[in-house]
Amino acid sequence: MMRNSLSTKGDVKGSQPYSIQFEARAKWDGWKSVEGLSSDEAKQKYIDLVAGGDTNWEQHETLKGYTA
Repeated sequence: MMRNSLSTKGDVKGSQPYSIQFEARAKWDGWKSVEGLSSDEAKQKYIDLVAGGDTNWEQHETLKGYTA
């Protein structure tokens, strides 16, 4: 999911959180792992990840009536 952060906020900033800060550290490490991708590349990888989980995601009932 860090591809979404990369596509909207750019590369990770700040120093790596302490290892005992589990959630913050996991998010930082994930974001750092995709550092350097362009915004467009990150967006496409995020779309591919979401679409890969459910090939019929566009027909899901929670999206009925949604217009982009």
